[in-house]
Amino acid sequence: MLLWNFAVYGLLAAGAIGRLMPGRADGERPGLVARMVARLAGIARGPVDGQQPIGRALARFALDWSRHARALTWHRASRTLHLSAAALAAGVLLGMYLRALGIEYRAGWESTFIGTGTLHWLLGLVLGPASALTGIPLPAAEHLAALRWSARGGGENAGPWIHLYAATALLFIVAPRLLLAGWSAAAALTISRRFPVPGREDFYVRRLLRSAQGSGAEVRIIPYSFHPPEPVRAALQRLLTAVLGDATRTTIATPIDYGAEDAWLAGADPGADVDHIVLLFNLAATPEAETHGAMVAGLERLIAERSSGATMTVVLDESAYARRLGGQAGADARIESRRLAWQRVLAQHGVKPLAIDLESDVDAALVRRFEGGLLRSASLSGVGSAA
Repeated sequence: MLLWNFAVYGLLAAGAIGRLMPGRADGERPGLVARMVARLAGIARGPVDGQQPIGRALARFALDWSRHARALTWHRASRTLHLSAAALAAGVLLGMYLRALGIEYRAGWESTFIGTGTLHWLLGLVLGPASALTGIPLPAAEHLAALRWSARGGGENAGPWIHLYAATALLFIVAPRLLLAGWSAAAALTISRRFPVPGREDFYVRRLLRSAQGSGAEVRIIPYSFHPPEPVRAALQRLLTAVLGDATRTTIATPIDYGAEDAWLAGADPGADVDHIVLLFNLAATPEAETHGAMVAGLERLIAERSSGATMTVVLDESAYARRLGGQAGADARIESRRLAWQRVLAQHGVKPLAIDLESDVDAALVRRFEGGLLRSASLSGVGSAA
């Protein structure tokens, strides 16, 4: 067991050194295990022709999964094998101790080629660390000569030797294997939680992943030249939860100052895991192509460049403007006129803003309007089927 485990440790060390060598390329060519899995999938589904797209998809999935899950499979298999090796050694030790309760083990030796001096050196090499740990001394050469089976009364009670071999197995087999199993288990857990899913930047793929994991959509609200009061923030969060589900996670970014859109866009990151971006404007502001329009265009360009796959919805909050007009005559006409002005400016970028009073009651009608705005934004972003 010692020789086998030291051989395994040597192979693991050689593999680790090989992975650290510069210029080592992993390559995209699937490994042997990946090809075997794909082959087994092909056998299970039978021959493939042009009329069997499901069969081709199954073979492709088996190949892709084996390649992308290679590290995860390796660490899980390593964890199991290390635990098995530790259990085997522990089982041998336990069996030896249990049998020693009913029978007497005798310790002695004989050899055609090995003499007492060589045996003394070998025992020091193998059992020396255990002797230092347990305090059980190794016999001198003269004592070893007396233990030779050919000598008169050869051998002795093996109790101390059993303790030495048990300590050696614990030192060089059980403990290292448990440490390696723990490291492999931690690595497998880390990979499984951050599994590299190809296409994760796509909205539809992220939606599938979140549905499978039981988590909700990620939404980021970005106010521009507008510090939304708490009622507006709460209303937006209630609307998003009503449309996207209770598990929706919403973050509200620091408002962008008027005219600071270029500086903000230069250092902004829409986020790889963000599904929806809500760009929040105040209807009370006069729409300007140089500022508001530039902000919309820049954010659209940023999303496309980063390939985040997020959808952008422009929301106009009417609450402050409606409160300013109060009950003045023609208030509704002035609000509608301001809406049309915003629509004309943003239409140059293919965006239709969603104008709503976020301080009004969040009723079913408002939820339907908000949902329609999100769906329209998703459709314009090319992910209407996902939304």
